[in-house]
Amino acid sequence: MKLRFDVQNRNQPDPYIFEDEGKFYLFVTARDGVEAYETEDPFGIWNFRGTVCALAGAKDYWAPCILKHNGKYYLYFSCSGEDFFEYLHCAEGETPLGPYK
Repeated sequence: MKLRFDVQNRNQPDPYIFEDEGKFYLFVTARDGVEAYETEDPFGIWNFRGTVCALAGAKDYWAPCILKHNGKYYLYFSCSGEDFFEYLHCAEGETPLGPYK
């Protein structure tokens, strides 16, 4: 399956697709935070929704995954801290696109 995007010249590595209430969300690896796309048709155009989660002092985010439990959304991802150590994080949000804290 080849995905189509509304923005060009962006990368979408480590994609994770999540469906919720008739919409599809794609979360991807990025340097400055977890980025997301949204669509109602996974075979149509995916719309870029920006960075949905970023932590102060962190960089090189990768392998995002999202789960829904009891009406809340939990975004799991890895990133490097200021000390260059790699951390696994879990952030909570009210919608699939955040904001996450």
